[in-house]
Amino acid sequence: MAASVVLAAVSAASVAGNAASAVVTVAPGLARGLLWVIGGLLVVLLVALCIPFRVRAALKDVDILEPPLVDGGETAADTDPGTWSVDVDWLWGGVRFRARGGAGQPPEQELRVLGFRRDPSAGESDGDFRRERDRRRRGAARKQQPKRRSDLRGPRWTGRLVRTLLSDASWFVPRLWRALGVRVSGGLIYGFPDPFLTGISQAVLALVPWPSDLRLTPDFSRGRLSGTVRGRATTYPVHIVVVLVRTALRPAVRELWWPRVRSALGFSKTA
Repeated sequence: MAASVVLAAVSAASVAGNAASAVVTVAPGLARGLLWVIGGLLVVLLVALCIPFRVRAALKDVDILEPPLVDGGETAADTDPGTWSVDVDWLWGGVRFRARGGAGQPPEQELRVLGFRRDPSAGESDGDFRRERDRRRRGAARKQQPKRRSDLRGPRWTGRLVRTLLSDASWFVPRLWRALGVRVSGGLIYGFPDPFLTGISQAVLALVPWPSDLRLTPDFSRGRLSGTVRGRATTYPVHIVVVLVRTALRPAVRELWWPRVRSALGFSKTA
C-alpha cells in the first residue's frame, strides 16, 4: 500500500513537471503568435491606407440667386440647381458608387461591390430606427453617469484648438490640400448674403493653393452661386494621416494634448 502511494506521488510529480515545462514551452510560442497577428494587422492597415480613393464630381449650369431685400422685406430666391454627378471608386474599382441628379429629376444612386449591385437606400428605414434607438440609449446612459471634468472636452478646449489651428493654417492647409490630390476646373460666381462673409471666404481661399483652371469671381452685392465646375481627386489616405500627425506634432498644437497624455501615463515633467 505504501509503495502504491509513493508511486502515485512520483507519477503526480512527474505529470506536474511535464505540465510546467509544457507551459514554459508554449508561452514563447504564444507570444510569437500574438506578435505575428499584430504585425499582420498592421500590414493590412498600412496596405488599406495606401489604396487610393478616386473621386470625380461635376456641377453644371447651376444658377442660384438671392435678390437683395426690397423695402426691408424678404424676397424669394431664384433657384436653378442645374445638374450634378458624383463618382467614387476604391480598391481599384472593386467598390464603386455613382450618383446623379438635378434638372427637376429625383437623384439616382448606384453602389457596386466586387461587381454586385446593391441599392444604397435598402434598409434605410431600419437603419434610421436603429440609430434613433442607439441615440436614446446613449443619452440615457450618459444621464446616469457622474459628470467628470476633462481638459480635452468642452467649449474652452475646443476654442483653444480652433485658435491654434487658425494660427497654423498657413502651414497645414496647403499640405492637406496637396494630400487630397484635388484638381478643379471651371468658373463660378459666388457670394454670401452678408458681404463680410464673402470677404472672409476670399481671405481663406488665399491660403489654399488654388488651381489655375478654376476661376472664382466674388459677388459682394447678394447671395449667389452661378457657373459650372468639375473636379477630380486621387487621394491616398496615408498622405492625409501623415499631414494630420505632423500637424498634431507642431509645437503649438502639441501643447494642447501632450500634457494631458503625459499626466495620464504618469510621467513627471523632469522625466
